Amino acid sequence: MADIVKDVAESRGLTVEDLRGWRNTKPIATARHVAWEQIRVERPDLSSSQVARYFRRDGSTVRHRWLRMERAAA
Repeated sequence: MADIVKDVAESRGLTVEDLRGWRNTKPIATARHVAWEQIRVERPDLSSSQVARYFRRDGSTVRHRWLRMERAAA
């Protein structure tokens, strides 16, 4: 998971700490969502709770994003 987050952060000119931190500017929030979506696709073995812990978030936040991603794909 850490390698995915690092790649997303670097591709957007951010740091891993930007994505894991509490700042919620549009570029950071967007990059964080991209990372969550990539993690869902590339690491289906990870639960939303595990991902949320890494990002210092509540598990429901990640689950909600994953649900939105699934609805958009449908």
